[in-house]
Amino acid sequence: MKITEAGKQLVESRKFALELREFLSELHSEGMSEEQGRATAISLIAWAASGHDVNHPPAGEELLQLAALVGSNASQVNALADKCLENLVDNDTDGTVH
Repeated sequence: MKITEAGKQLVESRKFALELREFLSELHSEGMSEEQGRATAISLIAWAASGHDVNHPPAGEELLQLAALVGSNASQVNALADKCLENLVDNDTDGTVH
């Protein structure tokens, strides 16, 4: 499993960031902790960045491959997570930095 260019473009999009926030907000309202939320976000970002559909989460061997992907590409996955956060901040402020 590897990060693909198409996956990176998807994860770097504002649409993906908004969908991720909505999904995590739903889980948080159901009692998910902040720590679990961060881990879930990183997993979803890495899964999408590797070209997979987040509506079809990894299972079995794919979970191990995803963990290996995150572990071996931590800086790249963190940079993608930062981009998602930037997109959320830009959306919340209409792109204006205060």
